[in-house]
Amino acid sequence: MVDESADVLRRVASVLTQVFSVPSNVVVTRATSSVDIDGWDSLSHSLFILGVEDEFGLDLPLDETYEMQNIGDLVDLIVAQQAAGASRT
Repeated sequence: MVDESADVLRRVASVLTQVFSVPSNVVVTRATSSVDIDGWDSLSHSLFILGVEDEFGLDLPLDETYEMQNIGDLVDLIVAQQAAGASRT
C-alpha cells in the first residue's frame, strides 16, 4: 500500500498543481493543507475535488472531502475508495 499511496499522492499533487497553478518550487506532501496554497477557498476546493474524482474515476463522499485536514487525508480516502471498488458506474 505504501507504493500505491505514493502514486496516489503524486497524482493528487498533479491535479492540485493544475487547479491552483502551484509554482514548481512548491512541494506537495501529505501534510499540505489549504493554508499552504494561495487561492484555496470553498469554490476552488470543489474544483479540486472534481479534478481528483475525474483523475481517479471516483465519486468521493462530499461530507468527507470537506472534513479533510490535509492532502494525506485525501490520499487515504482515495486509497480506501479504490480498495472498496467504489468506482463510477
